[in-house]
Amino acid sequence: MPPVVRPLLRRPRLASCGAALLYLVLALGFTPFGGAHRVEAAGSCPAELLRSGEGTLTVLQGNLWMLPYRPLLIPRSFATDRRSRMERFVALVGACRPDVIALQEVFESSVVRSLDRALPDYRVHTSGARDALGSVNRSGLVTLTRVPARAGSHHPFGALPAEARLIERLGRKGFLVTEVAARGIHLTLVNTHLFSAQSAAEEVWSFAQLAELEAFVRGARDEGRTVAVVGDFNLEPAQIAPRLGARWRISDTGPTYDPVLNPYTGQGANQAEAHADPRVAASGRRTIDLLALSSPLNVELRSGVLERPFVSDHQFVAHRIARR
Repeated sequence: MPPVVRPLLRRPRLASCGAALLYLVLALGFTPFGGAHRVEAAGSCPAELLRSGEGTLTVLQGNLWMLPYRPLLIPRSFATDRRSRMERFVALVGACRPDVIALQEVFESSVVRSLDRALPDYRVHTSGARDALGSVNRSGLVTLTRVPARAGSHHPFGALPAEARLIERLGRKGFLVTEVAARGIHLTLVNTHLFSAQSAAEEVWSFAQLAELEAFVRGARDEGRTVAVVGDFNLEPAQIAPRLGARWRISDTGPTYDPVLNPYTGQGANQAEAHADPRVAASGRRTIDLLALSSPLNVELRSGVLERPFVSDHQFVAHRIARR
């Protein structure tokens, strides 16, 4: 890890009494998610990029925004309309059948199980890290594959300092690695979710996590592997590109967090956060759901935002990786 990063991260330590209490409130307050029985695809796939073909690999990514609905003792929901959004998501997958799906903010084990039941053609990969009650998927990361894949490893980011927001410290953000091989492409897929900074000053922690991530993928890239880092970066492409370097191609699709387009972006926990960040308050539109690709092969990356259906407070993004 670069020396400049070390002071920003602290060794894991016992949570404070306040943090432990809030964590218990959240965990006990999780409403078991019994929705999303298998839903047949309605209509055609809205993303031409997700059509599979020889020498191609397709990826659908998105922050699924499956935060708990009105946990114990907390009067406000963190996310809204969860059941109908999940049904629309499953229908989208059924219509498009992407090879790989990378999801963030799937913190409830019951939602993970629901995905497993609703999408039987897909293998579900998670970090395996749960709380003592077994109700929480600590990382919030889920990768689903319907092509040959091998589970890799989960790498939690270093502990955040005490001055970071409590809700960010309670999660166990990091990156989930899965090895995917199909149609002549062997891909190391790294699913990630970085710190959500509410001000420019807080971005120091986002960049510290990005440095941890970059150190890992640099090793994979130097071994000659094709590497795709995909997820909710909470940073714009222009902020990421200088840190990853010239050997990386970064999708730049236009806004993926867009209250002008998406009715969910101003609901739930977003009601408070949207006004706290002056960068978002100006227009509300940010491009933060990205895929960064590095490959020794002659491959191209094409990406596009799905404007419909609305399945989250983020827009989902379709990617097509193809050998030339």
